[in-house]
Amino acid sequence: MSLRVAYLPLGRVTFDMASANACYQKSVAMLEKMGHEMLVPTGVLTSPEEMLEFMDSIDKIDLVVFQTITFIDNRFVVDLLQKTAAPLVIWAVREPSIDGGWLRLNSLTGAFSNGCGAGVLGHKTSFLFGNPGEEAVEQKLGRIMGVLAVVKKLKNLNVGIVGNTPPGYSFGDFDELQLRQIIGSKITRIEMYKLLHQMKAVTDEEINHVIKEVFHVVEGLENLPQEQLRASAAFYFVVKRFAEENKVDAVTSRCWPDTFDFLNFAPCGALGLLNDAGIPTSCEADFNGVLTQVILNELTHSVTYFADPVSLDEKRNTLIFWHCGTGACSLARPGVSPRASVHPNRKMGLAFEFGLKPGRVTIARLGKTAGGYRLLIAGGEALDEPQKFLGTSVEVKTDYPALKFVTAAVEGGWEPHYALVYGDVKEELGEVAKYLGIEAVSF
Repeated sequence: MSLRVAYLPLGRVTFDMASANACYQKSVAMLEKMGHEMLVPTGVLTSPEEMLEFMDSIDKIDLVVFQTITFIDNRFVVDLLQKTAAPLVIWAVREPSIDGGWLRLNSLTGAFSNGCGAGVLGHKTSFLFGNPGEEAVEQKLGRIMGVLAVVKKLKNLNVGIVGNTPPGYSFGDFDELQLRQIIGSKITRIEMYKLLHQMKAVTDEEINHVIKEVFHVVEGLENLPQEQLRASAAFYFVVKRFAEENKVDAVTSRCWPDTFDFLNFAPCGALGLLNDAGIPTSCEADFNGVLTQVILNELTHSVTYFADPVSLDEKRNTLIFWHCGTGACSLARPGVSPRASVHPNRKMGLAFEFGLKPGRVTIARLGKTAGGYRLLIAGGEALDEPQKFLGTSVEVKTDYPALKFVTAAVEGGWEPHYALVYGDVKEELGEVAKYLGIEAVSF
């Protein structure tokens, strides 16, 4: 999601304006390559009044890049924060020369001065140091923009909820007013009985199309009871249609006992394939679980895995994450095709059998607290291991000692569902928590 970014190059004319203007030009060139909408003044803004005049000419700002090219006093930031609540990146640049002579810019002190002002006012800031064009500067600013794009996505997110949480699964519930206040997302509901009723109207042609075009990535479909396979395809069809017709970005769906008791099929495989279709999807109507998937998906542009931690090995320092037959097929180990099977307990299909691929992973959970939300952040290495139980699974060697991690999670009241994604985005998750105003708990 693209951001509207206000660039404020700030300075005082008593400093080296030739160096300041050169910094401005290089900064503009760098910013305009970063893939967001940049709102840029015609030159260095040398007074709070000039800054406010520029701010009055723009609106709907998602981020302010507040560059203290020279020293500036904190009247700049205090006046600015009367105009906007957008997050600030306070950017200080290097001195042009350190030769025993004139302190030409004194940019860093300006950053301290305005950072202090913003802090006293309780405003969220990030600090950036270095010259425009430096790789580290571009990378950090790009990361901050990526994080804020995720936060903006969450505030505009529409999550589809199919049914409600199963009995005894209250950890999947949420407070809608807290959601709107803290995260900003909205919801679109459909009752499970309505969806199951809609399945009966799905045509043979539509079912055959799903099986041929979507389910073909799974081996052994011919061995599954065909009425269960066709029910799974119909379920996939109606959930995807619900998402498309209601402009839903992600879905969390009740599964048991309804699909098993009323239509004799397991929805696990269909939910896994919806993730591969670009719709983050969780089972057991775990709302905060699917929000966690969305965060990881947006940070990495990769499919996530939604699972329970089910087995711990202290000696290997590993934790096995598992689910009963759901999972995006694109996450399967190389050389291992996902296999069609039945739910390990209810003995109905369509469920999947495969182990996940190896690689670096980030583990996360958006959790509930009495006052709102918190975010668990962990990392590890997914091992190149076959599936450990019926269903889908991955064994992760955790960065933090596995037993200590599990002990802290259980004693800390964390939920039993987690989202995993390939890649290391722990730092970015911490920034997401910061800009949402929630606690980050890192392992």
